[in-house]
Amino acid sequence: MQTKNFQTTTANIPTYWIWIVIGITFLAFSSAIGNDFVNWDDETYLINNTYIRDLSWNGIKKLFTEPIGEYSVYRPLTYVSYMIEYALWELNPKGYHFVSVLLHLINTYLVYQLILRLTSQALLALFVALFFGIHPMRVESVAWILARVDPLYGCFFLLGCLQYLKYIEKNNWVNLVFTFMFFLGAIFSKPAAVVFPVVLCAIDFYYRRGFTVKVMVEKIPFFLASIAFGLYTMKVQKEAISDLSTAFTLLDRFFISSYAVAYYIISLFLPFNLNLTNPLPAKVNNLLPMTYYIAPVFLAACMGAVFYFKQHRHFLLFAFALFLINVGLVIQIIPYGQAVVADRYSYLAHIALFLAVGYVLQTLLTTKKEWKPSIQIGVVVFALFCTFQTFTQNKVWANSATFWTYRLTNDREDYFAYFGRGNYHYSQNNIEAALTDFQKAASFNRPNGALYNNLGFCYYLKGDYSNALQWFVRATQHTPQDAEAHNNKGNALYMLKDFNAAIQAYNTTLQLNPNHLAAMEFRGLSYLNLQQKEQACKDLQTAAQLGNAEAGQYWQQYCK
Repeated sequence: MQTKNFQTTTANIPTYWIWIVIGITFLAFSSAIGNDFVNWDDETYLINNTYIRDLSWNGIKKLFTEPIGEYSVYRPLTYVSYMIEYALWELNPKGYHFVSVLLHLINTYLVYQLILRLTSQALLALFVALFFGIHPMRVESVAWILARVDPLYGCFFLLGCLQYLKYIEKNNWVNLVFTFMFFLGAIFSKPAAVVFPVVLCAIDFYYRRGFTVKVMVEKIPFFLASIAFGLYTMKVQKEAISDLSTAFTLLDRFFISSYAVAYYIISLFLPFNLNLTNPLPAKVNNLLPMTYYIAPVFLAACMGAVFYFKQHRHFLLFAFALFLINVGLVIQIIPYGQAVVADRYSYLAHIALFLAVGYVLQTLLTTKKEWKPSIQIGVVVFALFCTFQTFTQNKVWANSATFWTYRLTNDREDYFAYFGRGNYHYSQNNIEAALTDFQKAASFNRPNGALYNNLGFCYYLKGDYSNALQWFVRATQHTPQDAEAHNNKGNALYMLKDFNAAIQAYNTTLQLNPNHLAAMEFRGLSYLNLQQKEQACKDLQTAAQLGNAEAGQYWQQYCK
């Protein structure tokens, strides 16, 4: 059933080589294990996520029935993994990083097994597994804890593909059931797994199974589950699905999608200056950057090469189809987010490209024997480069400061990076550094209520209450439903002895959050300063009864 186009077979390569590959991959990612969390969504979805702190039946049930966070993220199995880890080591980041690296090592082994079963070529399988494992574009998926979704869904995805290959070979429905179960594991880890049934169709194409009734019927459960889950994901994550029609025409979006596909191909060979953010392009004179118009020409040349080599066309078409299927959801055909490309989106897609590259190199080794030394040297040099680059790139994720600073080396106009680094400095009580970064972020005039609030708080801690008040006012104007911003505004007014205005700010705070005990206490103190003792004592007593010990002390001192 399998097509064996190479001279090198499984028997020629000792099996211990895959363990050497896994050892090299571990070496490349060992520098990630000691990293900290980063304040790029780690706080929202992990550190402050109360869902993962309840390892019980009810807690697990909530993860499967309630989307999480600002963008209603639905990845229940990923959060179950966090839940188990939290029960083991709470918020020790080393444990989470170790699990992510371990999952990637498992996937490296699964990639080897998958290619070996597809082609019966151990050398090709080792090549694909090695470069899948050590390539620098894997760093974002492995070294960023929140990107755990990629190695986790990838693990289920690869296991599902392996079971499907066993089903094709043995025609045993049990293997098809296991395929479906692993598919569900993948889809409950990351919605991108909805493409799994299409991948099965690509495998059918590779094996030349044809589109018989049996082949089509066996896919029905997969496609039904994929469609249902896709529709549900679009419903709960509608805030993340952007409308590009106002900024980009349909033709623009064709060029944007072409650019994304070309980017993932080129970055396979040239993984330099990896950027952690790649925003959608800005149009100048109603035109995209020139690289976007060149991208379709590059892709046409790639497809031309595939069709030119007739003898190898079937295999290369299979590999290229696998690649396109796995990036199809993240190239802005369906508008999602504000990034045109991201390293993590290539996690599984690059397997197909390495399969194509390995196939070409293997063919050259057998047909152009005089090229063998050059090919071998080139592969070794590129492997050493990737290992070193990955080991180094992991350190970008060492903590929030290194992460945001790296982003700024690629884009000095990234206002959000200044905001993120400022938040990190503030968490480390480095108020001066935080103030500098917040001021720089604010200079870009990008409306951000949280930024205004944090900037105001830095001035407040420095005792500059007038400047603090100005930023708190901007924060309340931009995010009028933020009770904390109104409370901070009240505090600045209180310190400036404008007690009437402070009371108005505290009133708004308590309308938004009736149990805000600090606002209740300081509204009481404001009334005291205005000689309105009855109202003051009422606030202080209520705050004390609700658990504010400091308010209780003031009540004892002024109201008894």
